[in-house]
Amino acid sequence: MKFFTRAWLEGRLTDDQYRHTVTLYRRHLTQISPKLNPHLLDYLQRANLHDGRVRKIMVDPANATLQVDLRCGDLQVGYYDLDIEYQGVQLEQSALDTLARVAQLGGEVLRDELDLGTAGIFIQRIIFATHEEVALSFRDMRFRKTAQTGRDFSSGPGKFTLIH
Repeated sequence: MKFFTRAWLEGRLTDDQYRHTVTLYRRHLTQISPKLNPHLLDYLQRANLHDGRVRKIMVDPANATLQVDLRCGDLQVGYYDLDIEYQGVQLEQSALDTLARVAQLGGEVLRDELDLGTAGIFIQRIIFATHEEVALSFRDMRFRKTAQTGRDFSSGPGKFTLIH
């Protein structure tokens, strides 16, 4: 994570440092937003991964896609399923291993951050409740947000599928 480091997440910063990190990230998003495509701008306005519980992760290396399905929300904003498909995704084995572990545990997202890579690549960094991190490099993404009545879902821990 570039902004929301473990020190930030674990409360090892002063209140001023904590707030400054949030301010820096908001400034970063303002700076990169002219370079984001409409899908990413819509995502930033309508989606929030914080406390999202993993329902399913599916990787298709042949088609360079990654599907991440989460149950997100809280009592204040309501609950929703957030199904994200990353296209043109490039994942290293360590990221696949982390995603598989997090899915099998039914992991939860603590925080994410969006950034620009090089040559039309976007990066989304995600840190989970296990304090494991992944950096997803991708060319585009689509998402679907569907209202739900609560935080729980009946399928148990998340599932991980790697299509061969």
